[in-house]
Amino acid sequence: MHPALQRSNILKLPVSLRKHALAAADGSYPDLLTVADSLDDPKLQRQHLMRLPAVYIAALDLAHFPTPTQMEAYTVEDYQNQLSRTMTAFVGIRQLNKLKVLPKEAAGELWEPLRRWMNLVGDLTEFLREDMDAEQAWDVHAQVMEMINTLYCASASEVNAFFKLDGAYIIIGRVWKELLRQPTPKQLTRELVNVSMIMGQENRHLEPNRLRDLMDGAGGSWDDLARLIVTHLHEISLYASDRFAVRCLQGLHGLLVNSSQEVPAFRSALLRSGSVAALARTCRSVRKARLLTSDEFRLVCIFYAAIQTTFLDAPSHVHFIEAVDAGYLLDFFDLTSQRFAFRNLLDKCFIPLLQRQLPAFLAYITVLKSPSLAASLKDIRLLMEQGHTIHHEEVLPLWQAFSSVEERRIAILAAPSPPSHATRFCESLSCWKVSKIADLRVCGGCRQAYYCSQDCQRHDWRTGHRDSCCFSPESEYGSDLLPQKDKKFLGRLLEADYPSVLPLIANKLVAWYGKQRPGIVVETPFVAFDYRTASTQPAVSLILPDDSSPYAFSRALAEKARRSGGRMQVHLCALNEEGKHTRWRAVPLYAASDALDRGLRELAAQWRDKAVNAVMHGEKAPKFELAQEIRELLEGLDVLEVGIH
Repeated sequence: MHPALQRSNILKLPVSLRKHALAAADGSYPDLLTVADSLDDPKLQRQHLMRLPAVYIAALDLAHFPTPTQMEAYTVEDYQNQLSRTMTAFVGIRQLNKLKVLPKEAAGELWEPLRRWMNLVGDLTEFLREDMDAEQAWDVHAQVMEMINTLYCASASEVNAFFKLDGAYIIIGRVWKELLRQPTPKQLTRELVNVSMIMGQENRHLEPNRLRDLMDGAGGSWDDLARLIVTHLHEISLYASDRFAVRCLQGLHGLLVNSSQEVPAFRSALLRSGSVAALARTCRSVRKARLLTSDEFRLVCIFYAAIQTTFLDAPSHVHFIEAVDAGYLLDFFDLTSQRFAFRNLLDKCFIPLLQRQLPAFLAYITVLKSPSLAASLKDIRLLMEQGHTIHHEEVLPLWQAFSSVEERRIAILAAPSPPSHATRFCESLSCWKVSKIADLRVCGGCRQAYYCSQDCQRHDWRTGHRDSCCFSPESEYGSDLLPQKDKKFLGRLLEADYPSVLPLIANKLVAWYGKQRPGIVVETPFVAFDYRTASTQPAVSLILPDDSSPYAFSRALAEKARRSGGRMQVHLCALNEEGKHTRWRAVPLYAASDALDRGLRELAAQWRDKAVNAVMHGEKAPKFELAQEIRELLEGLDVLEVGIH
């Protein structure tokens, strides 16, 4: 035991205090209160203050801890006394720390016996509901809140010591829930702010076991904890003019962003509870209700970035629609129009969102048909036409491009289906039958593969379709398949974009074939269409079919394309990013002949021969300039002679 905690120190206290100190050490709660009051006595000398830790270690001795039999016979008053005893010891230890009379090693020894007393307090709430009347329960609850408020004002070491106690987060969760159950006081209370700051500071994230403790205190399920957070956000949005609003948001940040990533079940519960829309409404109310300081504005920006993170991690674009319904898009436009003192927030959070993530959602028919999206963009266009002030010049072109992309997609959605949709090809590698849609049967799993007969369907299943069908247990891609209406719209979108980007695709393919060694059969690469851009046309690139895991789901299609003899081309459409992973959608394109692929390979061979001859004669290899030849090749082909699934 540390020398400062030895019982002999009590005998060295002044006579007026010694009697109470000895009684407190033997378990007397009234005398412990007297000792606690003496900590604020300016007449008490420092040498005597340094001897008081011995009183607390003796008062917290486990010999005073009630036995299970005693606890079963406890009355309401007994529970209140135990809570008061624990709180008094907690406050006293904090005060000794504040007076700098408690050695660090001694503080560690004091926190250890306090652990079991805190566990006893942790079981208090259930007892309150069953055996206490409202007035008694509120008195005890007020004592718990006093301890919480004291903790919030404590030093970092004391806070960390508290959170190491068993059941600390259970206590926080229960107190948090009880606070939100109270009749609304028409303002954000200091207690609610303190609880939110304690359980989720800006840079704090809870370990999974601590997060589960918080969940137990909130009600016992992830949905209970999620509902608690949404209720808290609702309180903030109602009383956002209070100075505590931004601090409440700061406190919730660790839970909503950092901790939710650790436990997928918690993240799913948050999304089910409507936290995205609640967070969007709260950020809007905080910004509209009061003038923010630069630090407060930075915190709100962090929360807008948190909403963005939620979009990317969500398994569906429905959460983006929820946020738009809550006014997110219009409010985000207003936010990006302001002057950013912290340019890294604009450059690292909001510019990428405008450049890539937001346009990606316009590839979903559900998003395009959202009335809230149409209304928000109408208001944004009106503001831009009226000369709305945007302080950073790089922001306006991005909003204009986003608006243009939406207008073009709406036009594609409203236009009648092109004639090429009436053509389908049998998927079997051994059969390339061209037929009307009604004459072909469709796969019941993925609803995207067509067959002229059961024999062709069985053959295709054995030779590769098993690996890409969403109903196959071996499929890694099945969980990412889009709804049928989104798949159909993506096909229409690709058909609309294909003719305009075909010259670019052809140019890239010729360059690709030309760089390969002669005499070797070159596999046709995938054509990647990136719809995560603020442009009316997608970005186009080439990707090898065997190029790492993101494209593993399409290897069956790659094999089919290789054996098709140039009549099939696989398009990979990048739709949106989910955290660190990109959602790709494989779309096969079928041509009635191999004329295009054969012509591109011939042009590549001609250019390669010219380059080799030039090098052999000591001349510089010619630049790749076959634009005219590619144009002539395409003019001789019917680009509509394709079928996109």
